[in-house]
Amino acid sequence: NWKGFGQRVTHLIETQPGMPFTLLYLDLDDFQNINDFHGYLIGDKLLVMIARLFEGITKEDEVLSSLGGDSFGFLIKSIDKSTIHNKIAEIYATLKTVKSVEGRLIEIDACIGIAQYPKHDTDFDELMHCADEAMREAKHKGKNTYVFFTDELHAQHLDQITMTNQLRRAVEKDELSMMYQPVYS
Repeated sequence: NWKGFGQRVTHLIETQPGMPFTLLYLDLDDFQNINDFHGYLIGDKLLVMIARLFEGITKEDEVLSSLGGDSFGFLIKSIDKSTIHNKIAEIYATLKTVKSVEGRLIEIDACIGIAQYPKHDTDFDELMHCADEAMREAKHKGKNTYVFFTDELHAQHLDQITMTNQLRRAVEKDELSMMYQPVYS
């Protein structure tokens, strides 16, 4: 769960502050469609199946956690890009082994956001916020995608939030108006 994962990550930060690591925040794509089409019982069984499969690929020095809903967290004690890419490839290959639940055909995809300690932050909540931003960008790019958090990504996200808030205020204050421009052919 989220709290337990946070405690494990925080413990690592406190006991080994100089050791860099990577957090993967995985969210299953279109999981609500599985629940809607097959029912919540099948959805729950699928989550249990995926968790067991992920346990099978989690190394002794890694941490896996179900973060609630259809999200999972991985702690990888490395920041080496090759190691991270290999782990993500292993995760995607594992998801591809899921073909059915109780005879019902299932296809599952996931997006992954990646944040690294201490490069992106030194606090669990902030690191997960970074990984979440990266995961949302991955979802924006399409299924089975992963994105590393960057300061540029964060700046774009802040710009989008600022623009959305400014537009909301403009609507509330009736500051928007339509302008028509005739087109001649």
